[in-house]
Amino acid sequence: MKYSVWFFLFSALVLTPAGWCGCPDGMKPIPSGNFMMGFRDSETNTGSFCMDIYEVTVADYQSFKPDFVPHELSEPADHPVTFITQIEAAAYCKSLGKRLPSEEEWEKACRGPKGWKYPYGDEFDGSLCHTSKVARVGTVKVGSYPKCVSGYGIFDMAGNAMEWTMSDHSKAKNFKVIKSSAWPHSTTTSRCSNRFKNLPQEKFSNTGFRCVK
Repeated sequence: MKYSVWFFLFSALVLTPAGWCGCPDGMKPIPSGNFMMGFRDSETNTGSFCMDIYEVTVADYQSFKPDFVPHELSEPADHPVTFITQIEAAAYCKSLGKRLPSEEEWEKACRGPKGWKYPYGDEFDGSLCHTSKVARVGTVKVGSYPKCVSGYGIFDMAGNAMEWTMSDHSKAKNFKVIKSSAWPHSTTTSRCSNRFKNLPQEKFSNTGFRCVK
């Protein structure tokens, strides 16, 4: 009897699709702890959380809002959904029992356990992610660049589409922080520490999102 109980607990932690980390399918665990954040590398911390491996796609979003018409620069179903307000992005995440990441969570997932400046290392390489260096207008299929992955296993945290967060911008009232870079961007804007700001009710052809839990 005692053996059966322990086997059940082991199976629940290791053999289930969520795995030992407790994250749902399609997400990766990010541990709690301190990390260096921002252009000036200020020490901060987060709790543990799970993050979507890929940006939310057009197909994902249409399963939530079937009448959604994608922007012409992100039209295929397996591309990141763009032209979404921060309010709409938050509603999508909430429908799945998730939420938008904070700015701190997003940057920690991007920097990885080694605290890199870019998702893949400390030196910019425009060929590794979908940035302006690859000379293609518009988005591409999520995960198209196998080396554009952070140390925590999160893809496309530079290039392709910028991403909404839940965080208020500290220097602009009513504005929300947007992280990442998009396909038109290059060196400086591709750093994990880079940030933009926009009003939550606005939408842009190069801005999408991913969720955390």
